[in-house]
Amino acid sequence: PCPAPRRERPRLLVAWRSSVRRFVGFASLMPQIALHWRTIGGGDIRVIEHVHHDPTTIVAAYSGADAVVGMIGTALMWGVLLPPGGVIVEIARSYGCVAERGVTGWNASGVCEYGGDSRVFGQHHLSVVLPSKSGDTKRGYGQRWEYVALDVWHAVLNTTLCRLQHPDSPASGGDADPCPVDTLVAALGPRKHNPLPQSRDRAALERT
Repeated sequence: PCPAPRRERPRLLVAWRSSVRRFVGFASLMPQIALHWRTIGGGDIRVIEHVHHDPTTIVAAYSGADAVVGMIGTALMWGVLLPPGGVIVEIARSYGCVAERGVTGWNASGVCEYGGDSRVFGQHHLSVVLPSKSGDTKRGYGQRWEYVALDVWHAVLNTTLCRLQHPDSPASGGDADPCPVDTLVAALGPRKHNPLPQSRDRAALERT
């Protein structure tokens, strides 16, 4: 079993990618994301773009967190530095092992990149597969940004904090799991399209 997190109010790290698969509208959503995290009992929250920091800073940020949330990519590989019992939330849409399997849930795969890492290092892995149209699909420019709605963020944070508070419980998604993903799946399911305009202006997309 995984030990409990080190703090009463767990710290959250959001990995914001620097080129492809960025969170669209994230700058405007961040205050609401932070407020929700603290309202439900979370502690400090920090955003990091790992390509802009030296290894020492990156190691300190990840090892000082209890959970990391990010799009699939190199930034999540640093999640191995989370303490045992920590949570890695991998969000994917059209790229990677988890997206190909199409499974949203706890520890859905022990062979995919971050699911395998979390199993080896005694952490919990939550895969979140976005609807196919929740982002940019244009080839060439394609997949530069991903749309994660605020209700999806809330469901992700609720489920993440629950797992940190119940690190020894079965993470199966079944009746015995105190942290089911039903609300998260419901938030993802009905969304057929991204309501934000597609644009080549990355700065405008991030402010939306």
